[in-house]
Amino acid sequence: MNWLRRMDELKDTPIVIITGSEPEKYKERALAAGAVNFFHKPIENDELLAAIRRTLGDQAPADPMPA
Repeated sequence: MNWLRRMDELKDTPIVIITGSEPEKYKERALAAGAVNFFHKPIENDELLAAIRRTLGDQAPADPMPA
């Protein structure tokens, strides 16, 4: 993730980490490195979508996948 922060065009891009690995091993490191959220698989789609909407704020589409 640190390499993303070194790229000027990506330095302000919010990063959400989703992992199947040991969360206790990586969560603190990911958040300290600048991740805005950290999820461990399996993850509820609604929970992920809510986190993305919170992160993007007004930029997030109201309903990105209409039924």
